[in-house]
Amino acid sequence: MIRKIFLFSAILLLSFIFRIQAQTVSDSTLTPEEKRYRDSIAAVNEQSKRLQLSQEAYNTGIQNFEKKSYTQAILNFDKAIELNSSFDKALYNRGMARFSTADFPGCIADMSQVLKIDKNNNAALLKRAEAYTQLGEYQKATDDYQAVTAKDPNNYKAFYYMGEVFFLQGQYEEALKQLNKAILLKPDFSRAYNDRASCYRKLEKFTDAVMDMQKAIQLEPGQAFYYNNLGSIRRKMNDPEGAIVNYTKAIEKDPAYFLAYNNRGSVYLEQKKTDLALADFNKALEINPKYALAYNNRGIIYYQKGDIDKALADFDKAVLYNKDYGLAYLNRGIAREMKKDAEGACTDWRKAEELGVKTAGKYVSVDCE
Repeated sequence: MIRKIFLFSAILLLSFIFRIQAQTVSDSTLTPEEKRYRDSIAAVNEQSKRLQLSQEAYNTGIQNFEKKSYTQAILNFDKAIELNSSFDKALYNRGMARFSTADFPGCIADMSQVLKIDKNNNAALLKRAEAYTQLGEYQKATDDYQAVTAKDPNNYKAFYYMGEVFFLQGQYEEALKQLNKAILLKPDFSRAYNDRASCYRKLEKFTDAVMDMQKAIQLEPGQAFYYNNLGSIRRKMNDPEGAIVNYTKAIEKDPAYFLAYNNRGSVYLEQKKTDLALADFNKALEINPKYALAYNNRGIIYYQKGDIDKALADFDKAVLYNKDYGLAYLNRGIAREMKKDAEGACTDWRKAEELGVKTAGKYVSVDCE
């Protein structure tokens, strides 16, 4: 029995050796064409594996993007692109994730890569233009929007965002032209009515501004900031009660809308309804403890009440959270003067003047020369 097992094992060993020799002989006898074919099959298999892994990384990135885990999504898209450098969807979505993390140069780089792969990708053009706008590169943004409308004259979003670019540059008439085109293409586009109202407000065409804001509210009555914006137009029209009504409506729509509390408080302050104003500024700061405008406004109330120390503390907070807040420097300078801090007052007034507050220049010329 033992001998049989040994013999069987020996036969298996010889068979194994034979197969190895046969295989070696077979490889050595392959023609160049056969070797190239074998290698091409291996390359295809390797490429297929890389594409599969790339797709898996991309799918994970999409899942993280939808969960707003943008940093992790970027890492997933990085992996997908590393495995497949021409994966335009991964490049596009990485650009979107980068935009969401305020990495606007990164977004621009990714969208530019997408456009090298697909020059007709309007979505990439629109997002790149939006990133250029965030960086203040308005001409590049305009060029991209115009490229979209040249290919797609019915793209209302491109006209709308182009209007925004002109608005940011103070070119309100040109902004109106673009917003008119957006509304013509999409008559139920409430945001376009809101932005056109802002142009009319800047141009002091208040009746037109009110009509557009009312249209925006009619189309989307749940948007708190529409009521806030209408309140600001009413305030410009010297209609404080109308402004208060609309600011209050904005707060009803969104009880956490700190801008509306601050704006309503400002109207109360102008009406010398100090207690109501103080309550609104306190509420705005309760919701957003870093809101510089509310600190400045509350500081004014404390100053009027004669509590200079509290006023100074609020003006300090205002410039802490907004280092370019000229009016807060002006007001802090006035409060410092009341505390006999002439040097500190002049420092603040000079800073306010530097930031464009003309009134500050009068204080500097009278008290700081």
